[in-house]
Order: sequence, then C-alpha cells, then structure tokens
Amino acid sequence: MKVIESIIKGVKVIEPEVHEDQRCYFLETFQAKRYRDMLNLDIVFVQDTLSRSTYGVLRGLHYQQNHPQGKLIQVLRGEIFDVAVDLRKESSSYGSWVGEILSDNNSSQLYIPPGFAHGYTVLSDDAIVIYKNILFTTLLLMSLLNTKLCNLLEICKIITIVTIAILYAILDTSLNGIYKIYYQLIIL
Repeated sequence: MKVIESIIKGVKVIEPEVHEDQRCYFLETFQAKRYRDMLNLDIVFVQDTLSRSTYGVLRGLHYQQNHPQGKLIQVLRGEIFDVAVDLRKESSSYGSWVGEILSDNNSSQLYIPPGFAHGYTVLSDDAIVIYKNILFTTLLLMSLLNTKLCNLLEICKIITIVTIAILYAILDTSLNGIYKIYYQLIIL
C-alpha cells in the first residue's frame, strides 16, 4: 500500500497493493491497523455507504457543519472525478481544493479528513462508489454549503473553482489545465 499526501495537508491518496494473475486481480480495500499506522490517524470508521450514479451526475458538494465527517472514498465500478474543498477556517489552505480521478482501473482511494466539503462527478457510463465514514450519516447531518460557513463571496469563489475544474475534467481527463484554472481563480 502506498500513501501519497495531496497538495492539501490531511487529504491522502491511497494506492492499495493489487495482486494480479490469470484470474484477474485481488486487493485488500481496508485493514484497520494498517490504515491507522500508514495514514497516521487515530480514527474508527463506523459506517459504509454505497452510491450508484450514471454519466455526468454531480454529487455534492456535501458538508457536515455540526458533525464533520472524515471519509475514505473508493470506486468499485466506473470512474469519477472526486473533489475535496478545505472549509477548515483555521487552515492555511482554507478554500483550496484537491481533485483526483478514482476508478476501478486504478483502485486508488481518497481519504478526506473532517472539515472538508466533498463531491464528485461521474466520468464513465455509470459508477459505484463506496464511502467509509468516521461518523454515522443521517439526512439531518447532510447539508450543502451555506452562508453560516463563510460569506457569500467566498462560497461563490469556491463553487466556481470546483465547478470549472469538474467541467474541465469531463472534457480533458489529463487534468493538466485544472491547476492553471485554480491558480487563476484563487486570486479573485
């Protein structure tokens, strides 16, 4: 298993070890002690959530204001462009975002710590996505970004950056231009 720190501290890309042979492949998607040790996190995942979506569906951005949730995201079928936006006001990366392509081909996972908004768009015909959560999810806890988090200008800026990045990823999955767009918009 390989753990890669993203451009935002705390958000990590995990590349599980995939064992391939003539039958196809086998991989371990989670093992509590190894993940705690390798991610250097003292957390307990308490719930798995699964969603299925079709091409072009945009899920999110979701944020839990009163009970922030950490998540481990993995795609079981298909491909998504997954985004995490830092909404931790005390963070030096507040308002910044990171995006990763997760798919059944790359088997990568994305760990998103509490304090982040999360969303994704489906790039394949359909996708099945599984989330491991550190808190129980209820419909009452799920909320979209709102004006209690930050002022309206900041919200518009964050949503604009993420929306443009997602649209760009749909059109050009090389992701080479996303960081250019991000750096141009972050100075707004």
